[in-house]
Amino acid sequence: MPVEVGNLEWLTMDIKNPDKGPSLRTGHSLCVVGLPNNPKAVIIGGCTADGVVNEVWNLKLGVEMLEWESPNIGQPDKAPAPRWRHTATLLPGGKSIFVFGGMDRQKRYDDCFLLGTEKFRWTIPEVSGQIPAPRANHSATLVGDKLYIVGGYGGVGFSRVMFNDVHVMDCNTFEWTKVATTGTAPDPRANHVTVLVHEQLFVLGGRSFTDVYDDMYVFDLEEAKWSKDAAVTTAEPVYNHTGIACMAVPTWKAFFYGGRQGDRKSTRLNSSHSQDLV
Repeated sequence: MPVEVGNLEWLTMDIKNPDKGPSLRTGHSLCVVGLPNNPKAVIIGGCTADGVVNEVWNLKLGVEMLEWESPNIGQPDKAPAPRWRHTATLLPGGKSIFVFGGMDRQKRYDDCFLLGTEKFRWTIPEVSGQIPAPRANHSATLVGDKLYIVGGYGGVGFSRVMFNDVHVMDCNTFEWTKVATTGTAPDPRANHVTVLVHEQLFVLGGRSFTDVYDDMYVFDLEEAKWSKDAAVTTAEPVYNHTGIACMAVPTWKAFFYGGRQGDRKSTRLNSSHSQDLV
């Protein structure tokens, strides 16, 4: 059900083979690949009624009709272990999807995987540097040829840690660096949303062990400096939502959808809202 941004109208799309698609799940990732000629939404992993999985599914994005397909996976022995709450990012050039982190029912991960978008073949990149601690429910944002990881929930072994750190990976060398930040950082959190506008990351909402947030923080990439945008809050504290930034006139806009609102036992949302970003 894509949205026409001009008038925010929901449109219902038909699926050619709804009985051939993935089972109900949560905590999976989704990347759109193959633009503009052969677009597909690639779904990886998630938590189903039968447990955590590492399946890969494609949804062919036709103009009039959508269609599920289960691709033949190359080198399945190099696939990630079943997981959810990971991130998957289409790397520059569009030839591979980079999967980082996530969790299963007993473990949080800090490992990295590549899935080719043409032959759907798994490989394991040789990463180096200051690799982020194991985590899930973090955000991953591509900025040019750099990938920024912000926050999340995890820790080594049986530790339980909420993070507010920032790591960056060079997509050419797969070298990680922990960013030395300044300014007023957000409280450690997970299940937040991060969007990119110009050279700034905007972080909205999320949760900690005890709180759910309605605030927005801005991370300046050139200065590696945090600041709080006190003028922007959500109607209610929200987490597990999604968001995207879009170029608009006269300012950029960020659109946010769904999630859970209020305290951590509150109802799920299907509402959306927008925010002007300079």
